[in-house]
Amino acid sequence: MRPKTSRENISTIIQQVFGLALTKPWLREPSAKALCALIDLLPRISDATDAADEISHTLEKKGLVRSQDGAAILLALVALPTNIRPKTSEKVWQHGDPLHPSNVLLLSKVLKDVPEEEDTIKPSGNFKSHPHFIWTFILQKNWTAPKETQAFKSLWEKTIESTF
Repeated sequence: MRPKTSRENISTIIQQVFGLALTKPWLREPSAKALCALIDLLPRISDATDAADEISHTLEKKGLVRSQDGAAILLALVALPTNIRPKTSEKVWQHGDPLHPSNVLLLSKVLKDVPEEEDTIKPSGNFKSHPHFIWTFILQKNWTAPKETQAFKSLWEKTIESTF
C-alpha cells in the first residue's frame, strides 16, 4: 500500500479481506495476518484513523472479535500510535484490550479455541502444527512491558499448563 492510496481503495481491501476470512475457516488466519500487516502500515498513510476505525468496526460487526484471529487484529490496533488508534469496543474485551489482566480467563478460552454459546464465528476445530500468530503479539507485549510478567504468567498457566 502506498501513502497516497485512496480511502476508497483501502476500504475495498479491508472489506474484501474480511469477506475472505468469513468464506472458509482455513482462510481466517491468513486473512487476519494480512489485516495485521495492513494495520502495521497505517501510520504511513493519510487516512489512517478512518482505516483503523473501519477495521475495528468491521471486526465487531462480522463477529470475529472473540476469536484468535480477531484478538490478534485487535492487538495490532491497540499497538497503533495513540493519534490513530481507534476506540475499541468493550463489549467482549474489558478495556478494549485482550491482554488486559481482567481478560485472562476469556483470552485463555479463545487461545484454546473453546467456543462460547454467544459466539457467532465458531472455531475451526482443526489441529495446527504451529502456534497461532497471536502469540507474537502476546510475547511482544511481555518483552516491551516487563511489568506485565505476572499477567503473562497467569495467561500461560491457564492456557498451556492447565492442558497437561
